[in-house]
Amino acid sequence: MDSKLVIRDMETKDREQVLALEDLFYHSDAVCHPVDPTVWERCFDAAIEGTSTLRGLILEAEGEIAGYAYITTFFATEVGGLCQMIEQIYIKDGYRGKGYGSRLIGWLEQEYPDVRRMRLEVTEENPAAIRLYKKMGYEFLGYLQMVKEQSV
Repeated sequence: MDSKLVIRDMETKDREQVLALEDLFYHSDAVCHPVDPTVWERCFDAAIEGTSTLRGLILEAEGEIAGYAYITTFFATEVGGLCQMIEQIYIKDGYRGKGYGSRLIGWLEQEYPDVRRMRLEVTEENPAAIRLYKKMGYEFLGYLQMVKEQSV
């Protein structure tokens, strides 16, 4: 495991690289459907502005961006406290298998000690992620998700 991993907040200078990584993320087995690139841009902007509940994180190894993550925190009535949703984790090829995903999750648990539940989504087509999350103590929650998109 590389001990030189740095986890930091996204900055404006990261925009081009993060959006390129999001393109890879949204064309991978990590997602069930395509997402318009303008959505990725809005997410990045919201994360660096710091005016929303979205936080963007950069995983840096030896000065290079190795991946990124987006998280949100909200009150969940099912646990009577804060829930942290890991919206996205993406580790670049060449940096996978080095323990960065598990280090990020461990870092989040330490960074947010008042969170009662950590939550994430994973597709069945992403068995490597499922193995990682199970190893980190995550369990499947039996709900089916339903959404309704609204124009804003």
